Amino acid sequence: MKLSVKIILMCFLAASAISVIGCGRRAGLKTGEPAQDFRLDTLSNDRFYLHQHRGKVVVLVFWTTWCRYCRTEMAELQSLRQTVNNDDFVIAAVCMDPENTTELRRIVTDIGIRYPVLLDKGAEVASKYKVAAVPSIVIIDRQGNIGLVREGYSRSVSQQVRSKVTSLIEQGKGT
Repeated sequence: MKLSVKIILMCFLAASAISVIGCGRRAGLKTGEPAQDFRLDTLSNDRFYLHQHRGKVVVLVFWTTWCRYCRTEMAELQSLRQTVNNDDFVIAAVCMDPENTTELRRIVTDIGIRYPVLLDKGAEVASKYKVAAVPSIVIIDRQGNIGLVREGYSRSVSQQVRSKVTSLIEQGKGT
């Protein structure tokens, strides 16, 4: 293969990798806008309705089974769930490729997820939330508005999520 073809191929692969992990880009959602309601089935055969969690701080993590950064993000969210043991705080993992439930269950078990795993068949909710990269985090405040949106995984994103959740929970203690 000629050198120029190799360089073009390498650039294409690098651009593809950046779009998958987000590289800090912002999603199409805007902070302060209302979160769109949805209903999804869960891996445990329940139903999750976003509107039923109004008045709580909700963290949605959009992920896929093939994304290794997603697994790291979800493990950190499990740690956050254990640290912030508050009834007014909900985490839900929105799986955008739930077709292989055997693999999905293995991943959830391996990570030790104790929060709902939602099955977004056809990535319909991900589309509503304008998810362009995985993992993507959307934090919804107690009033049902978008409080924070982050794409991709990094330590700084995890720290921002932790800080925002703590802040939103503290704000609700006075009400």
